[in-house]
Amino acid sequence: MKLLILAYYYPPLGGAGVQRTVKFARYLPDFGVKPFVVGGDGRDERDFVVDSQLGREVAHVGHVPIRLTTQEEVLEKRGRSGWGRRVPGMRFRGWCKAAERMMEQQICRDKPDALMVSASPFESVPVVARLARRHHLPWVLDLRDPWALDPIMIYTSVLHYWLDKNAMRRACHEADAVVMNTPGSLGAMLEAFPEVDSDKCAVITNGYDATDVPSTDAGKDKVASGGPVHIVHTGVFHTQLALKSDPASRKVWGLPPTGIAQRLLCRPGQPHMLARTPYYLLAAVRNLIDGGQMTPDQIKFTFVGADTPFDHQLVERFDLTSCVEFTGYVNHSESVNYLRQADWLFLPLHVAKHGSPLIVPGKLYEYLAVETPILGLVPEGDAADFLRQSGKALLAHPTDIDAIGRTLLKMLHGHNNGFSHEIAADRQFIRQFERRRLTEQLAHILSGLGARDAKVQTVPDGDRTPAAQTAS
Repeated sequence: MKLLILAYYYPPLGGAGVQRTVKFARYLPDFGVKPFVVGGDGRDERDFVVDSQLGREVAHVGHVPIRLTTQEEVLEKRGRSGWGRRVPGMRFRGWCKAAERMMEQQICRDKPDALMVSASPFESVPVVARLARRHHLPWVLDLRDPWALDPIMIYTSVLHYWLDKNAMRRACHEADAVVMNTPGSLGAMLEAFPEVDSDKCAVITNGYDATDVPSTDAGKDKVASGGPVHIVHTGVFHTQLALKSDPASRKVWGLPPTGIAQRLLCRPGQPHMLARTPYYLLAAVRNLIDGGQMTPDQIKFTFVGADTPFDHQLVERFDLTSCVEFTGYVNHSESVNYLRQADWLFLPLHVAKHGSPLIVPGKLYEYLAVETPILGLVPEGDAADFLRQSGKALLAHPTDIDAIGRTLLKMLHGHNNGFSHEIAADRQFIRQFERRRLTEQLAHILSGLGARDAKVQTVPDGDRTPAAQTAS
C-alpha cells in the first residue's frame, strides 16, 4: 500500500510536532505500507530549530520539501503580518497553495492508495480533503491536537471560533478515518460532533521510541543519595503566552490587565497557562527555603529546550537563579540523556476552566520510558491517568503550592535515603506507548480503508479552514 502524507512539521525541523510523523514514516514499511511525505519548507529552517538526527531516521522514506513560488511567498508573508493572520484563510495561505500543487504532482506521479494529513496547522486539512475528492482517494485525518476543542486556542472573535469549529466538524465528518491522540480528545470530539461515525475514529497516542529510549525491566526505580536532588524538564514552557495574553496568569503574577484588544479575543477554554510553567513549582521551593525546610543547595533544576527572557524573569522572581540551569535547545538524543541523568522529571500542564486540558504533552511518554521517576503537576485528565497507571509518578495539582511543597519534601527525603518514595514502574503498561506498536495501529487503520465513495462532499473548492491563533 502507498500512503502520501502531508506534514507541515517534518525534518530538517526538530521539536515535538515533528516526531509523530517521523516515527510513523519510519515504521510503516514494517507493516506493508510505503509512505511518501510532502512537507516542510525552506522558510521554517530560519524560524524553527533544526534537528538533523530526526532526518536520518527517515532517510529511507521518500520526501519532497515544499518550495513556495514567488507569488506563494507573497501570500505567506501577507498572511503572517499584521491583521492578515487574523483573517480567515490567510494564515499559511501561501504554504497551502504550494502544498496542494506539490501533492497534486505527487499523486499523478506515484498513484498512492490513500492520503493522510498531520495537523496542525489545521489550514492544511482542506488541502488533503480536496485532493481526496478530486482523485477519489480515501484519507486519514491525524490530529496531533484537538483543533477547535483545544482549551488553549485563542480566536480573534466568537465568529472565528465558530468557523473553526465548523471546519473541524466538516473535516471529521468527511475523512475516511479520524485519529486523535488522547482518549479525552476523542471523547470530546464525538460529544461535540455526534453526527461523526464513531466506528471510523480511533486513538493513537504519542509515544517513545525504544531505539531512542531503551526501556528496562528493573523492578523498583532507584535514585542516588547525596548531593542536590536534580529535577529536569525537557521542552518549552508557556511563560510568554501566559504573561502576555492570559488574564488569570497576569493577575497571579501581579501584572495589570491586558489591553482592550486582548480582552476582546475569544478564549473558549479559558486556560490558566501559568500552570504550564515552573511558576508554582518554584513558588513552592521558595516557601520551603524561607520556612527553613530546605536550603538552595539541596535542589537543582535543569530546563532543557528553547527558552525565552520570560522564563528567566520567572526564575529571577523567586531568587532561584543559583538553582536553575537553562541549556537552550538540544537535539533529541541529548534531550534523552538529560532524562536519564536526572533524579526526577518535571511535567507541568495547564488547567482548563471548562473541562480537562484534552492533551498529553509528548514528553510524558519519553518520561515514562526512562527509569527516572516523575513529578507530575497536572490536573485530572488523561495525563494524570497515564501517570498513575504507570506507577512511577508523584502527583499534585498544578496550582496547589502547599501540596507541591509537601511532595517536594517527600522527594527530598527519598533522595537523601537512596530511594524514590512509592515509585514502582508498571513496565507492561508503559510498553503500549512504544512507537512501533503505535504505528502498527495506524497500519491496521490504513488496511481497513475501503474504496472511497464516489459522491462529492458539499465543500466548495475555495473553502479554507479559518485562521486561529494557535498557542504552541
